[in-house]
Amino acid sequence: IFWFCYGANLTPEQRLAQFESGLQLLEQIECPLIVGDLPDGSSSVGGILGKQEMPDATTLASCNARLADWAQKRSNVTVFPLAKVMAAAIANAELTLGSMTWPQGKSRSLLQEDKLHPSRLGLAALAISVLESVAPSGAATQAPLACVRRDLDMVCKQGIALGTPPPKSQVKGQELPASASPSQ
Repeated sequence: IFWFCYGANLTPEQRLAQFESGLQLLEQIECPLIVGDLPDGSSSVGGILGKQEMPDATTLASCNARLADWAQKRSNVTVFPLAKVMAAAIANAELTLGSMTWPQGKSRSLLQEDKLHPSRLGLAALAISVLESVAPSGAATQAPLACVRRDLDMVCKQGIALGTPPPKSQVKGQELPASASPSQ
């Protein structure tokens, strides 16, 4: 939903209208939905974000308030406090995400150098904490806590491994001779 508020050369009114359009798209999703609130990306302006892409603080706050109101009326929606996570990581402040805590001076590692996107470690941390945030009540729409892996290094390494394509000599787990092609 980030780009329904952020974006180049939009007035505050256009940002709010575009954000409303984004919420209307999300309304079509009936399964459990976890949506991050909107972080303050101002530390990325001049880098990955242009000044014209950044909403003003009032518009950002309005979009987050609208998201909270919208989500409160939908039993399938959970809002994840991404703005809080980003603010702590940018400040390199102490941060607790679910069962994990980064002391002051260590949370910046959750972000890439662009100060906007999560690092690999940050993605793993977000995955774990998002699952933990919806797991506790045991409702049918929520993940059982026993399914949540909390070893951050393992989640990160396995996630990277899953995203790495197999060598060209492997097809469906079978080693092929170097001269064989997948179509043989």
